[in-house]
Amino acid sequence: MAKFITPAVTPLLENGTLDVEGLSVLYEHLIQGGMDGVLILGSIGEFFALPMALKKQLITEAVRIINHRIPLMVGVSGMVFDEVKELARYAFEAGADAVISVPPYYFWLKPESTETWYDALADAVDGPVYLYNFPDRTGYSIPPETVLRLARKHSNIVGIKDTIAGVDHTRAIIDLGKPEFPDFEVFSGFAERVFHLHLRYAGDHDELYFLRYLNEHPDTAKAYEALKLSLWKRFEHDRDGYTAAKGDFIRRVTETAKAEYGEI
Repeated sequence: MAKFITPAVTPLLENGTLDVEGLSVLYEHLIQGGMDGVLILGSIGEFFALPMALKKQLITEAVRIINHRIPLMVGVSGMVFDEVKELARYAFEAGADAVISVPPYYFWLKPESTETWYDALADAVDGPVYLYNFPDRTGYSIPPETVLRLARKHSNIVGIKDTIAGVDHTRAIIDLGKPEFPDFEVFSGFAERVFHLHLRYAGDHDELYFLRYLNEHPDTAKAYEALKLSLWKRFEHDRDGYTAAKGDFIRRVTETAKAEYGEI
């Protein structure tokens, strides 16, 4: 059901070096706050402005501090493929749980070119890879059909972060892919709708109902956040129990949403 993977900033000292103490404070805050995972070197982590050596140091420190208490996803986006491949391989060797990357930006790419780029990335690494669709920053979108073809070809392409306005594109990915890949993960990337969605059987849009209702009812969204924070300590080392404890709230909101919105 709903799940939060939090993009993290990159704390730096005034001289431009990594603030290791600040990293520890940040990651502990996210873990103790009940987050389901951490994403480093994403857009808010300013990957585009950091040198390779600092990125590698950040990955090493993040793996050490988080220590597999929650999943660590590493952004490896870049314009030079050899550098993307190098960073992705380093992340897995250091102990990261997954990598994620936008396709090349600045120049518009055709879908077949985007697919070729992700083919190369998936073939270059042994760990889980997430696609990252962010058309406001790349200038183009990854079509749902491309996502499906990539999932068919590469077992290590396990999900996508879909940072795009509205839910139509996200819903299209789900509807197209769920018959074949029920465990493929779809994350909605904008801050007001950061909810985790599993691709499910045809006609099962429960999590889209839940997502939409929270987006349009801030008080309910705040109540959900309060519930998560109240549960984290009791279920700190029991992720299944943590998920089950949220179940009644999620089911109740989902049924309310279905009654309010009808068929979506």
